[in-house]
Amino acid sequence: MRIKPSKPRSRRGLGVLVHEYLGCGKLRLDRLLAFYRDMPSLQAAIQAGGLAQDIDYSTHGHQRRGVPPQSLKLACEALADEQVEVARSESFADLMDLVRRTTKDVPRFGPLAVYDASLRIGAYVGVYPRRVYLHSGARDGCNAIPGIDCSGDTVDLDQLPPRILKLRAWEIEDFLCIYKDELKLLYRA
Repeated sequence: MRIKPSKPRSRRGLGVLVHEYLGCGKLRLDRLLAFYRDMPSLQAAIQAGGLAQDIDYSTHGHQRRGVPPQSLKLACEALADEQVEVARSESFADLMDLVRRTTKDVPRFGPLAVYDASLRIGAYVGVYPRRVYLHSGARDGCNAIPGIDCSGDTVDLDQLPPRILKLRAWEIEDFLCIYKDELKLLYRA
């Protein structure tokens, strides 16, 4: 379940938002990734990742809202056939490219589902993003911050404000998504 900040009340500073995330959102993400990292096997991690399972084995909110159960099942089956290749992934970018190619024909399994499945399975394999991946809410949050080129699929960490760099790349993606409305309020003209 995504942590939702309180409705934008005022122009709280970026440091305050990051601090709030560290106390709540990051802990939730850490628990989710530990759940995947501690799976009994790669096969189990791929199955849970393809089905977008949360720590209680329910479908994660991102995919529950936008990806039909049949599409999750198809993604799971397609990814299971690529277990050897998943195990060979040397970087998150390699893994995400594999997930994207493998699920390209799965209806409604779009960029957010590809990223989320890659992040979850990557926790088991031990590969994590080194750049901030932009899609959906993360792109909205990034676009709110002036001076960052958010036109591509990723953003390098050195483009981001120093206060955000307390977070790792995958945490920044999560932060940008959760706090997109707060960031819009903070940086609006």
